[in-house]
Amino acid sequence: LKLQFLYFIGMPHPFVVRMRMICLRNRATIIVLIAVVVIAFLIMGFTGGGQYENTSSAKREQLRQLRKALKENMEEYLGKGVGSTFLPDRKVATHTKVDAEIYTDHVMSSRPFIIDNPSIYKCTKSQWTLEFIDEHAGDDVVGIETSKNNRFYSNEGLVKARMSVSEFLKIFRSKERRRDYYLAEESIKQFPRLEEDVAEPSFSSAYSLDKTQLWIGAGGQVSPLHHDQWDNVLCQIEGNRSITLFDPLQSDFLYPKTGINRHFAQVDPSKPDYSKFPNFVNAKSHSVTLQAGQQLFIPAGWWHQVHHHASVNIAVNFWYMPHIMTEILMDTILPVGYNY
Repeated sequence: LKLQFLYFIGMPHPFVVRMRMICLRNRATIIVLIAVVVIAFLIMGFTGGGQYENTSSAKREQLRQLRKALKENMEEYLGKGVGSTFLPDRKVATHTKVDAEIYTDHVMSSRPFIIDNPSIYKCTKSQWTLEFIDEHAGDDVVGIETSKNNRFYSNEGLVKARMSVSEFLKIFRSKERRRDYYLAEESIKQFPRLEEDVAEPSFSSAYSLDKTQLWIGAGGQVSPLHHDQWDNVLCQIEGNRSITLFDPLQSDFLYPKTGINRHFAQVDPSKPDYSKFPNFVNAKSHSVTLQAGQQLFIPAGWWHQVHHHASVNIAVNFWYMPHIMTEILMDTILPVGYNY
């Protein structure tokens, strides 16, 4: 069978959303029940005599066939044009009120959105400034990315140095520094006192949080076009940034790299070279500007390039494990041999 019902569970129908939330809120019980059923089947499989000698290989084959069927269905789903445009009006929605149901709607349909209500939705209990961070994490030692061309978050052309947060902030504030410095991708667990002040968004707390990270950069810095394998809630604390988004279906037009940098694109949307990347002309983008106090949900698999503005740019983000349909989607649309 072609398991069409699995596409139904990925759609933002109200009933599906409610059932999804029931499962999320009771996931511990559900996991235990599933484990019991699986163990029961394994026991039956391994105690049933010679006819079950090849149970493991048979199950592996069943899983392979299942994934193949899912991919064939996804290809058929996309081929019909259903869902071929994640944001038909090419606008990223803005919400001033967000609950678990609205968040789940966007997760299940893979649609980014902005949360704009700083008085209610905060990712930190206190107002973080460079002074606050220095006071609460100055002695903590972290890895700092440095670059001469303002390009960061890539394994090409970067130099990394280890220093205390206080040392970093001293250099960061200096007008005479010869390189650009960026505190990026650092787990909040590196800063115990700051971790105590972090407040995970309530609307996403039912999901599986993988990690929380701190980012401190300056105006003019750029994170090259890339995508991540997690759902991302990005909280802008100080400064602002502009973000150019491309949905996963644009991947063929963005020329993904290979190897260790496979989640980066070769093309630079801010200054594209059409002679090298002619198909980029077909790419459809969505641009947003994130102000201090706002948050942005970026679904797993969405490509994004980030430009920092203002002299100080501070952000915290929360990474969540993606929905299974996102994984199948990425497996379907990324180039052959691409290891998502």
